[in-house]
Amino acid sequence: SFLGGKSAKLRFSIPKGKEEAEESTVAYGGTAELTGGLTGLGNTGHGLILQAVPYPYTGTFTELLGPILTNLSGHFVFKVANLKQNTEFRILTTDHRPLYSSIITIHVTPKIILHVRSAGGKGKYRIYGTVAPARLRGLIAIQELKPQKASSKREGPKAHTLATTPIKRGNSKQAKFSIVLTLSGTSRLRIYLKL
Repeated sequence: SFLGGKSAKLRFSIPKGKEEAEESTVAYGGTAELTGGLTGLGNTGHGLILQAVPYPYTGTFTELLGPILTNLSGHFVFKVANLKQNTEFRILTTDHRPLYSSIITIHVTPKIILHVRSAGGKGKYRIYGTVAPARLRGLIAIQELKPQKASSKREGPKAHTLATTPIKRGNSKQAKFSIVLTLSGTSRLRIYLKL
């Protein structure tokens, strides 16, 4: 039913893409921001609670943040700091019979910090950095990004692997990697980690 052109039924409105797991990511230890709105009569100043269940999502949802109130347009923002594992979230109203949002999955990706410095000798550079969480193991690929040919149908630069190096034990918070490469001219580099 409508009253004054506004639907009387309360509904959650989550931005498109937030419900698609592959598009909802945050770096390890980063802050996840869950935004959206509540539409319908009584959507302003409405109490909301954020619940969460971590991977492998077999537990029960538990209250994480709230209650907070929607603003004058019914919008809300929940900020979850220091996220360290894939997590499913849902939002519910504080009503006696709460309204539940759809489940929002946030995937946590490794946090990689890259450094480059001269390693002595012409064109020699040390490529090094850290990876979090510390328990990650495997190979880091150092890739050079080169422009695509004008005839290519692909968008963006093409990645060419220059070398690989193992992730080594660091401290309790992060692992590390290091390799010396010979480079010429100007290079655009990136680190690729296959999980």
